[in-house]
Amino acid sequence: MASALSWHSPPKAKKLLDNAFLQTLPAGYLCPTHLHRTMELFICLRGTLNFSVLNLTQTIQPGEYVVIFSNTPHSTSVCEEDCSILLIHFHSQVLLEMLPQVNQAVLSLPFILEIMMGKRKYFKGQSTAFLQACIEGIRAELSNPQEYSDDMLYFYMAQLSVMLSRDMRLSSNNRLYENPYLINTTLYINQHYMEKLYVQDIANHANVSPSYLSKLFERNFGIGVAAYINFVRIAKAIELKDAHPEYPMLSLALDTGFCSQQHFSKIFKEIMGVSPSNYFSLMYQIQ
Repeated sequence: MASALSWHSPPKAKKLLDNAFLQTLPAGYLCPTHLHRTMELFICLRGTLNFSVLNLTQTIQPGEYVVIFSNTPHSTSVCEEDCSILLIHFHSQVLLEMLPQVNQAVLSLPFILEIMMGKRKYFKGQSTAFLQACIEGIRAELSNPQEYSDDMLYFYMAQLSVMLSRDMRLSSNNRLYENPYLINTTLYINQHYMEKLYVQDIANHANVSPSYLSKLFERNFGIGVAAYINFVRIAKAIELKDAHPEYPMLSLALDTGFCSQQHFSKIFKEIMGVSPSNYFSLMYQIQ
């Protein structure tokens, strides 16, 4: 069976991984609400910790892992005993650049599809010896770089993407990752988010009726097509502001498809829970 992906190394100047380390968090430890420009993955090895995102708090047990997508506000706290975690931070956009082209085979990997859609905020799964070994391999290459370390890191990240994709597909209670209409539609929205988008035009592109497309989105995302477009636009605005901190708020709104700064601010707060100014202030506090 042919591989879904063909990987190649991005330019050396572009950093794929920021760090990978083993960390022990003392009992009572609290990391208040924060966010990362990178994606974060941690495996709980010992003890338990509470993880809060989107007003939902979960207890993470030994043997469980969490993937936190870029620019997602979250907090963590440790329960009554010390907790050990294995942790990495990596750049999703550089990961995408490892793909030679965006095609149906690439999108057969749910993890890659989730990055491109920009709607998911986190994913929780059960760790395996293979997943932990992959993260340990990344940590070893970063802590002791050798010849071909960059290539090893790219292969580890390819392996990681496949393992996460398997877990996402197995945990999914819908057919999002197999539906060509949804894949074609989400790709189209991601490529044309800055334009005026109408459900009729999007449905025509996907070769389905507007009513059927709306039902697909409600069934698989729990939101309509218009709401999904807003998710994409807000995610793109965050990416632009991250890359260009001096970007004026009005230009940011107009360049991501909103009709006004007021509309942009309203939708931003509905989706992210805070105003754009408060959110970006938090983002700039990141080291």
